[in-house]
This record gives sequence, C-alpha cells and structure tokens, in this order.
Amino acid sequence: MVFKTVRGSVEPKTTDFTSSPGMVYVREDIHTVEVEAMDEKITEWEYKESLMTMEEYSAYAQAKALETQTAMDDTLAAILLNQMEV
Repeated sequence: MVFKTVRGSVEPKTTDFTSSPGMVYVREDIHTVEVEAMDEKITEWEYKESLMTMEEYSAYAQAKALETQTAMDDTLAAILLNQMEV
C-alpha cells in the first residue's frame, strides 16, 4: 500500500467507502497546516492517503488491529511489571 501526502480544505474521514465504488480511501496522520495564499494565511488539512481495493483494506485493517493489540499488550505488561517492582 502506497500512501501519498494530500492537502484539502475539508476535514477528511479516516476511511471513505463511498467516493470510489469497490475501493476504500484510507487516511492517516490527519492534521491542519497554515499556508499563505494571496497574502492571506489559510488553514488546510494535510494527511497521508491510500486508495485500496476491499481486499487490500481488509488486510490493512487486520494488520492495524494486530498492531493495536500488540501495543496494548506491551503497555499492560509494563504496568504489571512496574507494579511487581513496587
């Protein structure tokens, strides 16, 4: 999956199943940036975006869920270890 940096004037959804039939737009690292346009500062949305097939999205979502679960397990292990040391 390839993510590219995109900017827009509207806050994007993290996942978009409707803009492209049979495809899914996935967006990460969504934040605002200040840009200068015609001597005026405006706020735009900047994010990483990837267009995926439903199969690619399913694999991506499973990997993200596993990543989240692993991080939660690591955090819980650290907390328990810290409690044992006290």
